[in-house]
Amino acid sequence: MERPDPSLASLRVVRPGRERGFEVARTAVGEAQEILHIGAVGIVARRAVQRGDGRLPVFPGDRLLGGLVVGVGGGDGPHLGFGRSGLLQLGTTNVDYSWDLYNSFQSLRTYRETRFKVDPQGFEVATQGNQDYREEKIDLPGGWLRGLMQVQAAMCLPLRRVTLTRDSVYSLLAWLKRHKAAKSPRALRFELVPGHAPRIVMEPWEQAVISQGPVYDGPPGAPTRVWGRQRLLVLARLLPLVERVDVYLLGTGLPSFWVAHMGEMRLTLGLSGWTANDWTRGATLDQLAPPASADEGLIAAASSLLRQHRALTRTDARLRALAGPAETTVALNHLARTGQVIYDLSAGVYRFRQIMPRIVGEADLGPENPELLGAQDYVRRGLVKIDKTENAGALRVISGVVGGTPVELLLDGDGGIKRGKCNCSHHFKNGLRMGPCRHLLAVRSVVLDKGPSVNVNSWFARLQEWAGN
Repeated sequence: MERPDPSLASLRVVRPGRERGFEVARTAVGEAQEILHIGAVGIVARRAVQRGDGRLPVFPGDRLLGGLVVGVGGGDGPHLGFGRSGLLQLGTTNVDYSWDLYNSFQSLRTYRETRFKVDPQGFEVATQGNQDYREEKIDLPGGWLRGLMQVQAAMCLPLRRVTLTRDSVYSLLAWLKRHKAAKSPRALRFELVPGHAPRIVMEPWEQAVISQGPVYDGPPGAPTRVWGRQRLLVLARLLPLVERVDVYLLGTGLPSFWVAHMGEMRLTLGLSGWTANDWTRGATLDQLAPPASADEGLIAAASSLLRQHRALTRTDARLRALAGPAETTVALNHLARTGQVIYDLSAGVYRFRQIMPRIVGEADLGPENPELLGAQDYVRRGLVKIDKTENAGALRVISGVVGGTPVELLLDGDGGIKRGKCNCSHHFKNGLRMGPCRHLLAVRSVVLDKGPSVNVNSWFARLQEWAGN
């Protein structure tokens, strides 16, 4: 079967006279399923269908991109924008987003009733006048599950938000569609100045797109660069429906989340920081993890509270009553990493959602990152030697030898690796793009164990400062 090519022929600004038609389309589940055309980029995706709350996460085969469709109007609580049902049951069903299922979605129309049936054994599409189609439940591979947990944990962290207008996203996609970079770098560079319009520069052409909408109201800082921009072309078909796009940034080379607002629907698109860096490899995200484990009692209390109320904001008094904001964030991050909680960026709430009937453990997630395992082995065998440590304000420059390999790295005040030098093949090929190598991680581990501990409060304060909260 010939795979469809997502053309930008539909990238046109909607004329005022046609707005009413698009408003009607927004409320139709059939038209909303056009959003699920992530398969159009030539990948086969698996979807975790959340039974009962209208959340349709999509996780593609190469794990470089993930999507989540959410309905936000026409109902409340777990019903969201899909209306009420007397047969509501909560749970998650994983199915294969096959080309047959994709073709079934293409037959959906606003004038034909379509019903989705999600049960523990599969997912069924019944469209009036068409033959019903069903996908049976599948088990997620360990690597996919680890990636999904990393996505959920990353979304729980405080992020820097940038609002883009529809025409600026159009300009961005149109340029990327018509031009192909012949050399590096191939990044999107966000230049953000408080009180000014967001400016996005496409490297290496230095072509700038300025969003003529809301000004950036976050904290100042150095430009933020993200990679994997060609993946954004999956947004092309959405532009007639899009009102605005909110971009959430974690930092240079780290994942970014693009939330498209479309009336009653939201699409959250998650991109890994680099084209060659998927969610299941690299230790970069692990550096953002809390420096200490949460109290078991606090984890149980937060889980019980979310299970009871289904959705709570960061500032909800019931969450604040459990512990301080830093400790509560650590507990919620743990619940996200174990498949119990997801943070809904578009609504700004934590939602209780079990990706599996049980708490996800290390055995379910598959093998650990080899660089982390290698670093732990060096430390355990006592093969890490620290030669020199120099302080430069809040930064530290450390040089040493790990298993005969000389290394040098720059640590920030919270133990994050800002820069590094190493002669190993992993660092020579990837630098820090796919996470630090085992030698840098081993030195960092030894230095943090011997030096002043990085506490939860300083970790949380750094993230809050980045997000401008």
